[in-house]
Amino acid sequence: ASRQLLTVDTTIRFFLRTDDSAPLIEGIGRVIWCEPLENTPLFHAAIAFNDQQDTTILPHHHHPH
Repeated sequence: ASRQLLTVDTTIRFFLRTDDSAPLIEGIGRVIWCEPLENTPLFHAAIAFNDQQDTTILPHHHHPH
């Protein structure tokens, strides 16, 4: 659940907590879908986790041919 409408196909950094005593999980993922939750200010979103987190953070260098 999110308080913001997330744009599909964007890559986001997220924080998850499974329960109050659990540590916070940080990850990077791509938004698959996002839709409003009826009668609430929240949105439900599906996020595909990105295992290759380093490649998302590093800038991509384009080498001239």
